[in-house]
Amino acid sequence: KIALQEKSLTRILLGAMAAIVARSMGSILQKHGYSEVRKIGEGSFGQALLVQEQNGAKLVCKMIDVSQASAKEAQDTRKEAQ
Repeated sequence: KIALQEKSLTRILLGAMAAIVARSMGSILQKHGYSEVRKIGEGSFGQALLVQEQNGAKLVCKMIDVSQASAKEAQDTRKEAQ
């Protein structure tokens, strides 16, 4: 029973964390004038989103979480984005 309860709690926590991340990503997009249309892909370090500008243009936005990356990985990611 304890292992089952731990798994249930883990699922609840992961779901809550995903909701927090989704809200913060939405606020980051809004801050820069975009709104999320839908998620079009997901990988180990982030996701690709179809976003829409205020003028209606649609673009793909690649959101990458570098919080767990090494300094070199984070630097390489920033270089790729530029």
